[in-house]
Amino acid sequence: MRFETMIWHPNVSSQTGAICLDTLGTGWSPVQTIKTALLSLRMLLESPNPKDPQDAEVAAMLTHNPERFAVVARDWAVRHAGATKQDIDLDKWIKKNVKEAAPKPDDTDRYKGYSKDLVDRFVNMGFDVESVVDAFVFVRIDHNDGQDYELEEAYMGDITARLLGEQ
Repeated sequence: MRFETMIWHPNVSSQTGAICLDTLGTGWSPVQTIKTALLSLRMLLESPNPKDPQDAEVAAMLTHNPERFAVVARDWAVRHAGATKQDIDLDKWIKKNVKEAAPKPDDTDRYKGYSKDLVDRFVNMGFDVESVVDAFVFVRIDHNDGQDYELEEAYMGDITARLLGEQ
């Protein structure tokens, strides 16, 4: 999967349109649907991940000069996608889009006894750890003593529905 329209985003190549999203490549699973792939893509577009870039130049700009990133992204949207040119409230944009530099702790408490690999399959689709764990608890997914395992397709559907707000 790639974009034909040029896009200024750290996880999309500004040259080829290739998308850096694990669930579209190495993290793909047969239980995923087009809906989950598109949702993952939407989440990636809404929440860029400059720590896992497809385009290092764009990622560096987002990290070190977010104001410039916002301006260039808007200009590319106008030039390549036909978006209407609008002024950007940079302060508001930065508050909404630039995450704190301090990473969240990668401790086992966040996973509440579930396998990190199991939870991360959904995190790689664009969901945060806490939402995935909450969905697991809601659907009553077995902790399996913290060991990874393959979820049944019905559980995958229930978890995805919960994460999408459909349950």
